[in-house]
Amino acid sequence: MKRVCLSLFLLFLVSCGGATPTSVPVTATTAATATTAASPEVLLTFAQTGGIAGINETLTVWSDGKLELASVSAASTLRVGEATPAQLSSIQTLLNDPEFASLAASYGDLGSCCDMFSYTLTTGNKSIATIDGAEYPEILANLFGELQTLKQSIPQ
Repeated sequence: MKRVCLSLFLLFLVSCGGATPTSVPVTATTAATATTAASPEVLLTFAQTGGIAGINETLTVWSDGKLELASVSAASTLRVGEATPAQLSSIQTLLNDPEFASLAASYGDLGSCCDMFSYTLTTGNKSIATIDGAEYPEILANLFGELQTLKQSIPQ
């Protein structure tokens, strides 16, 4: 009985062995790598938290226009949508504006009230935080408006 089990086990091991690997020409790998399209990158994230309802949403905008809206609550959800080329272009124009590069890291008293919304915008290595009622430059208001429009455009 031991010999039968041992024989079956050895047969199993031999049958599981892969085929002898063959070499792949280097040019084939190089050609495949050269034609691979660049993967989309995260263009920005826009988080909105707080309020009396305890909202916790993060919008992620990808460089190819893909939108993801993650809502964290008792029933967390992830909704997916697509920005139009015009919307994506408008956001990129605002992000590339020299005025955007000079924005401060925060606007308003971030710990002033528990029922206000807090907003955090992150793009590249720049992060900007603010709250409802804070005064901030028009370019940031325009960008927040564009992002709120994108959030509302994502199907339920």
